[in-house]
Amino acid sequence: MRTAVAVALLAVLAGVLVAVFQARGGGAAGPITAHWVEETQCGQCHQAQVRDWRGSHHHRAMTEPTDQTVRGAFDGTGFVGETQSSVFFRRDGEFWIRTQERDGEPEQHQVAYTFGWEPLQQYLLETEGGRLQAYGVAWDTQTRSWFHLYDRPEVDERHPLHWRQPAQNANFICIECHTSGFQRGYDAAGDRFDSHWRALGVGCQSCHGPASRHLAWARAPAEAVPGHGFEVPLTDAARASEVDTCARCHSRRAPLGDG
Repeated sequence: MRTAVAVALLAVLAGVLVAVFQARGGGAAGPITAHWVEETQCGQCHQAQVRDWRGSHHHRAMTEPTDQTVRGAFDGTGFVGETQSSVFFRRDGEFWIRTQERDGEPEQHQVAYTFGWEPLQQYLLETEGGRLQAYGVAWDTQTRSWFHLYDRPEVDERHPLHWRQPAQNANFICIECHTSGFQRGYDAAGDRFDSHWRALGVGCQSCHGPASRHLAWARAPAEAVPGHGFEVPLTDAARASEVDTCARCHSRRAPLGDG
């Protein structure tokens, strides 16, 4: 009986050792593909870094609209531009925008998400087909006033820079850099978006890459593991990787993959 128990315990231990070995990149089966983990685990070891991140521009890059995250004056304030007028107000604790084109009927849209923190904050409005559109009137956090990003007579509802046009579609060109683990989810046949993300804001794994192998290394450290288990080693000795990682968002660019 004791022999059988001992054999069983040895088998379990062997399985654990194989898993750790493979997580470090060894073994005949090759390295295990890294996957995303819950980032609440990061603070167990990196408390100072998590404290610095909380409240940062990365953390607040895209948030749900609340009294703590909306910086604009949604108190009935109006803004009259060259081609449209806007009123920003609250209703039942929600944030709304009433917009009227120069020759059209007024429309009301609920703010779906805040976008950015400073020096300006924009607001995403959900329209047909799962689209999140960046509204053209933004809040200047320095002057504490509304302003239009493209306040010119020609920027009407038919102009490419109008907030309803594809150029202002955040699913395609913006949200990838304001969330963690973004999936565009575009259906070309139905011309619809079913976009998802792992978390709002730019978290640890947005820059460092999936952290599962790093966690395996942290539980059984081995200096021989490249990048301590991360695919993207952001260290002083890897400046090229840092530039490649940061420039994916901190540059003028447009994604070509994911639909």
